Amino acid sequence: MQKYFSIMTSIGLAKYAQALVDGVGIEITHMAVGDGNGLFVEPWEGMTSLAHEVWRGEVNRIALSEENPNWITIEGKIPLDVGGWWIREVGLFDSAGDLVAVSNYPPTEKPVLADGAGQDLYIRLPLAVENTSAITLTIEPSVVMASRQYVDSITEVLAETVKAGLRRAFFYTNTM
Repeated sequence: MQKYFSIMTSIGLAKYAQALVDGVGIEITHMAVGDGNGLFVEPWEGMTSLAHEVWRGEVNRIALSEENPNWITIEGKIPLDVGGWWIREVGLFDSAGDLVAVSNYPPTEKPVLADGAGQDLYIRLPLAVENTSAITLTIEPSVVMASRQYVDSITEVLAETVKAGLRRAFFYTNTM
C-alpha cells in the first residue's frame, strides 16, 4: 500500500458525480498545504478541511497526466517569501471553497529567507479520476513553465537552425 496518496473527499465525489451528469466540470481553484499539527495525516473522505492549514494559494496549473489517462496533475506554487513551516498535507478547493480532494505529503520544510534559505516550492499533486472531462483544466497565464524534455528539444532545434543560418550567412558573404 502506498504511504502517500490523494483521494477525493465526500463533497468532491458528490460534485464529481454531478459534474458527470450535468456535463459541467469541477473548477479546482485553490491549493492549501498544512503541517498536520506535526503529525502524519491519513486522508479520509469525510475531511472538510486540513488538520492545520498554513498556506493557501491559487492553483498554478491543472493538466492531464502523461503517465496515466485517468490522472490529472494539479500544481501549486508556494512563493519564496512564504514559509517557516513543514508541509505534511495538501488540499484542493473548488470555486465554491469546498475541499474536494486531500493528500498526505512527505514531510517537507518550507523555509523563508530569514531562516537563511528560501525557494519557490512547487507542489504537484496527482489525482485519479474515472473521467477526466469532469475536471476543468485551466492554465494560469501569468506562469510559464516547461518540462526539461521540451526545453531540451527546442534548444536542439534552435541550435541546428542557428548553425544552418551561420553556414548560409558564411556562404553568402564569401561568394560576393
